[in-house]
Amino acid sequence: MVGRDLSQNRRSSATVRALAERVAESRRRSTVRGQGGEILIETLLTVAILGITFVAFLSLLLTVTAASASSYRMTRAGNAATTIGENLERAAYQPCALTSNAVYGAALDAAAVDAASTYASSFTAAITKIEYLSVTGPSTTVASYGTSCTPSDYGIQRITIAVTSKGSPRAVLVFSKRDDRCSGYTTPTFLGQTC
Repeated sequence: MVGRDLSQNRRSSATVRALAERVAESRRRSTVRGQGGEILIETLLTVAILGITFVAFLSLLLTVTAASASSYRMTRAGNAATTIGENLERAAYQPCALTSNAVYGAALDAAAVDAASTYASSFTAAITKIEYLSVTGPSTTVASYGTSCTPSDYGIQRITIAVTSKGSPRAVLVFSKRDDRCSGYTTPTFLGQTC
């Protein structure tokens, strides 16, 4: 009877093992079947997150590129304004000049052509304002300027020019132009004037 119990124990232990293996296999199959949709959802979420990240990065890249191009155009317009101002400063001084002065206008046009050849772009330059040194201002120690040259032109003008180009922002340059020749005024017009 002991032999019979042993063989029965072996069979029941084999049965228990077989049953445990079937349960484990069943669990593995149900786990694999149950995760099939989860893998698809995880893949779709990953693609969506990567897409959103790519769009954000592309937007940032386009913004930086546009800002860089704008800065480049503004620098070129500023450099052209400086070139035009330097050429205008070399022109002969015109007492009581108006913004439509022929000598300043010719110097301005020649300077704009020079700047266009230097910076490979066409620029339009205009004198927007000419102001004159005023000795009747509120202070005798600080220079003041007015739009009228009456009673006389004291030999210093503050000239404002604006330079524009297609696709570029407007650059404004303000500089002082002085009369270096002896003007014959009874009072000195500026320090350093020699006759």
